[in-house]
Amino acid sequence: MTAAMSRETLHAALWASYVGPPPGVAADAVLDTLARAANDPDRTPLVALALWNVLAHDVPDRPPSAVLVRLVRDVLGLDVDDARRQRRELRALPPFLELEVVDATCPPAEERADGTWRAVDLCVLTHRDDLVRAARLATWFRRCDLFWEDVHGASPVLGSLHLPGVPPLDVSIESRVRPGGLRTEIDLTIHGERGPLASGRTVLEKERGRPGATRIHHERSLASAAPVPSDSRPAILGYWLQAEVICLAMQ
Repeated sequence: MTAAMSRETLHAALWASYVGPPPGVAADAVLDTLARAANDPDRTPLVALALWNVLAHDVPDRPPSAVLVRLVRDVLGLDVDDARRQRRELRALPPFLELEVVDATCPPAEERADGTWRAVDLCVLTHRDDLVRAARLATWFRRCDLFWEDVHGASPVLGSLHLPGVPPLDVSIESRVRPGGLRTEIDLTIHGERGPLASGRTVLEKERGRPGATRIHHERSLASAAPVPSDSRPAILGYWLQAEVICLAMQ
């Protein structure tokens, strides 16, 4: 995190793009924070996710702000009219200047017997072996440092989890990797001080018919007992999963 912007400030702006600005906070203030974050190349993909959410709630006939026009041009490589058109076509993820996403889906959250489940699925033009190396949990989660702090250890991995609107949670992460020639599966369970908080699975599979492409399936389930408000669980999972999978794909 750059000295000019704290984790909390950027986390709040990105989170606001999923649920709307907090009461009393203008949308332009969120865009100003995103504009500052866009100066850091490590943050640009996360800013792209946030802009895609902003465009989802955009009013087509309303003139866009100068900040939005500049951000869409610099971060997405599009003019606002083209970005609005692509967003209306329900493209699940934005175009990234640093990553070619062939296709992506982000289905709605589901309430299941053991908690709230959600997933993101995308095909990227990145070699599977490179993604497998980047998916070592300690390495991967250190890169996704808005959600993860002080990640260390190997079996289990230890760290602090920062979910929006929730105090930091000290966690341990148990994982199991099932390698294969064309497909690698990573299962994990995140434990808090009072028991399981979440579980998940990430699958990295060679995309048939597309040389050099990989299909990434990333899913997670928040346990019913996790200290996360029920009304914000779907949005938190959407933000968390998209941020993690993009941090992985950018490797």
